Amino acid sequence: MLSGSKPVQHFLGCTDPVVVPIPGPMEGPLRSILRASVLLAVCLLSCEFLLAQCQIVRADWGAGHRRQDVTSRVASMAQGGQLNFKVNNTNLGGDPAVGLAKTLRIVCRDWRGKNDNYHYREGDYVSLQVVGGDYYPGGGWNRPNPSFRDLRIMNATWGRGRQSANVTNLLNSMIRAGKLYFKVNNTNLGGDPAPGLVKELNVYYLYQGRHWQRKWREGDTVALP
Repeated sequence: MLSGSKPVQHFLGCTDPVVVPIPGPMEGPLRSILRASVLLAVCLLSCEFLLAQCQIVRADWGAGHRRQDVTSRVASMAQGGQLNFKVNNTNLGGDPAVGLAKTLRIVCRDWRGKNDNYHYREGDYVSLQVVGGDYYPGGGWNRPNPSFRDLRIMNATWGRGRQSANVTNLLNSMIRAGKLYFKVNNTNLGGDPAPGLVKELNVYYLYQGRHWQRKWREGDTVALP
């Protein structure tokens, strides 16, 4: 195991076990339900969930049975790992259901292989962090080529809580000769998403065929792998 690194547990997205004490005598079923509820609350409050990037699997636009496939069109609108556009006939290439209220449906797959469904009404704005099909050399988004053993940043966020920026693409662009080395500060990470607050860099990465997770505070030095 790499020094200071933790393999990522894929359930719940947490990397450390959580022990939840339940005080007082309770009947078995009620106690189990309460323990599960508290555990979920603890994870939601304490675990750093990803500002997730995903790969577009499919997208369609229309109403009822009058829908058209817009997967390629939606994917082509991504720029710099970001998908931002208004849902309308112009951006989606036409009106497949004239006079009807239409919706855009997007299926996006995260790095764990889980598909998420996004639904947008006509007039809504789409804002997603996405990656292309060639994210891994010689492999797919969540199924890299087994021979790919190099360093690849899966997801990286910089900031404090909800005041965080996704810096995945930035960190991948900083890899040189298979190594990532830099000081954690606003200059190197593209700005200050949480002015006046102590920030943290949270990184999920792939190395030697395994997923790892590390955290650094502002002022620390990143040295991977």
